[in-house]
Amino acid sequence: MGTPKVYKTLNLRNDLMEFNSYRDESFRVDRYNDYFNEFPDLMLPAHWHDEFEIDIIINGSATYYINGNPHCLNKGDTILINSGRTHYAIGKSENSKALGIIFNPETISPDLKSIIYRKYFHDFIRSEVDTLILSPSESDDEWQTVYDIYSLDEDDPLFEIHCLELILKIWQPFYRKFESMKEPAVSQDNRSEALIKMITYMHDHYSEKITVEELAALTGISSSSCFRLFKQYTAYSPLAYLNDYRLRRSALDLSVTKKSVTEIAADYGFDSPSYFSLLFSRKYRISPLKYRNSQLR
Repeated sequence: MGTPKVYKTLNLRNDLMEFNSYRDESFRVDRYNDYFNEFPDLMLPAHWHDEFEIDIIINGSATYYINGNPHCLNKGDTILINSGRTHYAIGKSENSKALGIIFNPETISPDLKSIIYRKYFHDFIRSEVDTLILSPSESDDEWQTVYDIYSLDEDDPLFEIHCLELILKIWQPFYRKFESMKEPAVSQDNRSEALIKMITYMHDHYSEKITVEELAALTGISSSSCFRLFKQYTAYSPLAYLNDYRLRRSALDLSVTKKSVTEIAADYGFDSPSYFSLLFSRKYRISPLKYRNSQLR
């Protein structure tokens, strides 16, 4: 008979509040990895804490229950759990794994009257929002940021500074998403009008550097709303749509003009001929020069 498996447990009070110990109580930040198969029935038990919790699924998938509401997360999804919310999670398979951090906002801003605390944390804590979730398409570097925090060496003399820097970085997309949720609802007609205005601007300024923030400012919406509009109506992110438009226009130029690849790349706002050629080859499965030659036959 084999040795019984020893499962992990959480240190909980009777009211399910989790005890979290820190090397220094004035710097309440902790990092962890959760292999769901280290818990009975692949389940992290219900608990709550004053700290914010940010988890990213790095393998498999899991369902997080925040104040009783289920949220299904797949690999690459990142979840922010608000302070004081009871939550538990169940892995979908033996290989489900999450990487995460918890931190107390007072570690970032000990003065509760400061603009940092009032602007970036107070409203979120007091809101009815229990959790925010970012998909990989909404923020493609969240995984790297969480991993960088997890990988920091506590013996590094600058550990606390690096930790705060990365926490503030990971907080930004969540804050923008929270702010966008406070915007007035946009009607179907207004959404279409906003999208058309942004696309028209792209078509008129395709040779220039265009950012999502610039597009959003044109219509008075947030960057995250801009992203959602493009994904909903075009299946592209804003910048992917712009590049696709540039590539379609450049293919026409390759067919009907004698401009060089370098000239065409510059005309359509690509940083370099090599980058243009890379994107063109991905879209058309052929290099720009071969495409031109095929049109001359």
